[in-house]
Amino acid sequence: MLGKKLEHLSNGVNRLKEALLAEGLPEDLKRDAVIQRFEFCFESAWKTLKAWLRDEGIETASPKSALREAYKLGWLGQDPDPWYPMLTDRNLTSQVYNEEMAAAIYANIRSCYANLLAELVDRLGENFDDA
Repeated sequence: MLGKKLEHLSNGVNRLKEALLAEGLPEDLKRDAVIQRFEFCFESAWKTLKAWLRDEGIETASPKSALREAYKLGWLGQDPDPWYPMLTDRNLTSQVYNEEMAAAIYANIRSCYANLLAELVDRLGENFDDA
């Protein structure tokens, strides 16, 4: 099951990267596609963390608690700080649509979040290979 969760997350991150690299789309459509794929990736990431933590004997009930516990185990790298704004931005994407908010979240995905999600896949993959 853990391998399948990681595979789904990896596929989602790859699809997010594809959207970020897409050419020939109007910028607003590209932005919306990237945000949609980011939403999927973040949901997959926290649910993957939840499953992996459960396998370690740690129960979590929310994305925030999953992030906190994953950081303690070193799965989020050296700095957990970018993950909490990512959670906030993910929560904002399900709110009423706002152009300025969408533009800011899109910029965050491009500059930071996509890389963090890819690094998480790599880190979990290393742990999975060691198991």
